[in-house]
Amino acid sequence: MKRVCLVLAAAFWMAASCEPTPGPGPGPGPEPVAGVAPVSGSMLTATLDDGLAPLSFTKTISNLCIGYAYEAASELPELFFLCPNGVASSNGITSLMGLSRCSFVGWSADGEPIYSAPVAIKTVPWSDYSHPVRIVQDGSRTLAVTVDSGKLKYALYNTSDHSFGSAWTASLSLTGLPGEPLAFDLIPGSGSTAELVLLLPDIEGSYRPDMSDVSESYYDSAGIYRGKMYYGRIYRCTIDLSTWKQIGSATAVTGETKVVLAPTGVGGFRYADSGADGYLCVNKLGVVKYVSRSKPQSADYARLENGTEMVNPFVSGDILPIRKSGGTDTPWVVVSGEGSPRLYKVVKKSVSGVPVFDGPFELLIKQGDLYAGSLPVPTVADWDGDGVLDIVAGNSEGRLLFFKNYGTNAAPAFGRAEYLCSEGVPICFRAGYYEVQGPYEAAWGYLCPVVFDWDGDGLSDIVFSGNEGKFEYMRNEGTAKEPSLGRRQGIFLDGLELYGMWRVRPAVARTDSRVLIAMMDDEDALHLYEQATPTSVKDLGRLTLTDGKYIYGHRATASSTLGERGREKLEFTDWDGDGDLDLLIGTPLQASVPDPAYGLPWSRSTRGLQTMWLENVGTNDAMVFAYPKQFLFRGLDFHIGTHANGPTACFLGTSHGSRPNLLVAGEGGKLFFFDRSDLTELTLW
Repeated sequence: MKRVCLVLAAAFWMAASCEPTPGPGPGPGPEPVAGVAPVSGSMLTATLDDGLAPLSFTKTISNLCIGYAYEAASELPELFFLCPNGVASSNGITSLMGLSRCSFVGWSADGEPIYSAPVAIKTVPWSDYSHPVRIVQDGSRTLAVTVDSGKLKYALYNTSDHSFGSAWTASLSLTGLPGEPLAFDLIPGSGSTAELVLLLPDIEGSYRPDMSDVSESYYDSAGIYRGKMYYGRIYRCTIDLSTWKQIGSATAVTGETKVVLAPTGVGGFRYADSGADGYLCVNKLGVVKYVSRSKPQSADYARLENGTEMVNPFVSGDILPIRKSGGTDTPWVVVSGEGSPRLYKVVKKSVSGVPVFDGPFELLIKQGDLYAGSLPVPTVADWDGDGVLDIVAGNSEGRLLFFKNYGTNAAPAFGRAEYLCSEGVPICFRAGYYEVQGPYEAAWGYLCPVVFDWDGDGLSDIVFSGNEGKFEYMRNEGTAKEPSLGRRQGIFLDGLELYGMWRVRPAVARTDSRVLIAMMDDEDALHLYEQATPTSVKDLGRLTLTDGKYIYGHRATASSTLGERGREKLEFTDWDGDGDLDLLIGTPLQASVPDPAYGLPWSRSTRGLQTMWLENVGTNDAMVFAYPKQFLFRGLDFHIGTHANGPTACFLGTSHGSRPNLLVAGEGGKLFFFDRSDLTELTLW
């Protein structure tokens, strides 16, 4: 099969073809490989190559690399990660929200850095994550630094107990700043001084439009964003680290220069061999730009070796240039945010004086968990026709990932994720300028796929939706053992695209007489269609409950915005093994199924991210559903995220005959397995 390994994304994610490429994953080899039986209530683990997997964090979304410190004789430094959002520990699974550290272990055979698993740092001087934090090394000292309400504060790292203490050690009031920074970097230099570089927005107030009318769009009648398009401004000053005093007032470096749209991170950058000396900035959309210290009036794109601009594969939040131990050069850069962090290596300076990078390289850990990016939506199916169940998953970036199972269904052995392609190009479906929640979410795709033979030729296709609310498919133009996806094609109703709520995975099934697809319509009701041709459907109306009522998915409140609607993940499956198609529904935070006023899980005053089962008490040709039942794991709510989840029925693990087990993807990228014997059902009716 033609594949592109996820770990080699820099070289191939913008490539023109999707030919086989060398990577760290194993070749076909003898099958099956000795796998590991999944543990109920736990995350699926990586099995191959010492369990090498992307460095990731449990039950978190944003994973910001905010600093580093060198250990003795370590080629790369210890890294510090701040995970500001997610869900607290529950069901025996520890969350890594907060601050963690990872130590460098070595390099993989393919030149990727391997780090130790994250270890939580329990004591820090901040109480929330409302202000940027940077961790820097000044000689033998490691400091946590923040800028809060115009004050620069620091706390010292205690290596004996890995703590920064519960209070800031010292504080100074900064002069010369016109506002609060979005991000900053503190760059120790010669002697006791350091350069403080700060990134500020070029607007005051909110960039969002007035949304007091929550039913109003972010765009005007001409389709133009009603908010402000803002850029970054760079300021700098000198700090005496020995006395913790500011030397001179902060001054503007870039003036009116439009540095980078929607900035989120900044770092001081110097590499003598390339002649580069300046600043790197990153934005919400993953773009990295460079500002020269000597010519700060212009900002240019940092480059990759193939000549393209440097765009981080995942949505970015911070950028951390890493200096050599004891030196001033920064030969490495870590970009992080939503998704797993990436390392770039400095290669050279371009003709225009802009640094050129090789990468990105994933940061890896051994004996890690499978990782599918943020907000993954998985389907379990035999994708490559070898008789063993694999995992195909979409994610918030708009990627389509393939986890090949080299083991068995009972004891799977999964490799690292690989990109799937459409027309030979790695899939990355993104919103662009027009997006329900505004153009600053242009880098999100929210791909919600189903593996299904849509055109009836015996081959697995991909039926999907995403952030555009359109329902489409990609035809398998290869074979069962070597699938190859063609272009994305629309599914139409009476000549218009089949359109509903955004971020909904459709439920798709083939009965004895027809192919059915269910989605959420423009009023958040579950709506059923029948395939007429591969590109067109017939309207069968809304799905109903036993009392004839429609099935809705979203709570209705005065503050519910357009972007909060939709988001459910639907699946047809015979959950109870009685031969007809039931419905599984994965709910988001705002869910209230089947009624906006009294549905589950909202009416229980519990968070969303639960999984519902609606039993089909009719037939496959005349579906009627019982009121929903919420799954509990050993009597407890799932609580594996705060944003959204993606459940799918699966026949991995212990067999229960014709009745499947359950796989649920948490928003943080991990895949949680639940044996059906551990699931109980809760209902209000």
